[in-house]
Formats: sequence, C-alpha cells, structure tokens
Amino acid sequence: MWKPTKPITIIVPWGAGGSTDQVTRVVAGELEGPLGQKVVVVNQPGASGSVGTKGALDAPHDGYTWTAGAAADMGAYKVKGLLDTTFDDWELFLNVANVSVVAVNADSPYQTFADLLDAMKANPGQIPVATAGQLSAGHNAMEAIVKYTGVKYKHLT
Repeated sequence: MWKPTKPITIIVPWGAGGSTDQVTRVVAGELEGPLGQKVVVVNQPGASGSVGTKGALDAPHDGYTWTAGAAADMGAYKVKGLLDTTFDDWELFLNVANVSVVAVNADSPYQTFADLLDAMKANPGQIPVATAGQLSAGHNAMEAIVKYTGVKYKHLT
C-alpha cells in the first residue's frame, strides 16, 4: 500500500468558503491521521474551476497533488472548451457528496417551492438566485429547473 513520505496538496478549483472548499478541508483533516502526513488545501479559482483542475492535471503524477471536484465538471470543461481532459486522465478514489438545496430567508414571501417558481414565471429574469458560480452544482441544478419548468431567473455568483 502506498504511504506518502511528504505532505499532500489538494487543489480546490474554486474560491475559499464555498461548499467544495469546506468539505475538502474537513476531509483533509480526517486524512492526515491515516496518511501520517499533512494535507494542505490550496484554492486556485478561475474559469469555472478549470484553472485549478488544470493545475492538478499538470502537476507531477506522483500522488502528492490531488484535486477536489465533481465528476460532472469533467464533461462540462470539455463541452465548454475550458479544459481538454477526460476520465482517463484521472484516478478517482474518494466520493464525497453534497446535496444541492433551494433555500430562502425565513421572512421570504415564498413559503413553498411552487411559490418561488410562480414568482419566476410572473417576473422572468427578475428573481435573484445565488450559486457558487457558472457550472457549479447549484448553477447546473438551476439550469435543470429552467429546462423543465421554463422559468427564468437572475443568476448571482
């Protein structure tokens, strides 16, 4: 079994504080004991995550540079022309899932998801929805909602 002899770097290809960053920092802390090495999280945001992902792809393939991301991102990078990579370029070994949710302030006029969709239909492109950014899981989830309901929203990142 491989045992690292120096610290491992995990590149988070988005800014600090987002869901991927938070989960990666928890996982990194949990890995240090079993690996016997420090696990350092480095944020390299840009171009919907492709900058940091490319940083990991271009690093020496010695097991000491990892990246945190979603399998769906690999397809999105290729389709959008952001990064020429496929699953064959990667060794996927840890699956940590975050569930996307739609939430509003407690004092919001929207008490149900149907209320929110109705408002988006009545005010196309006016209801703001915040996500972690273009091609993020939240953005992709909202685009799926658009596809199936026909609503339009104002995207905030």
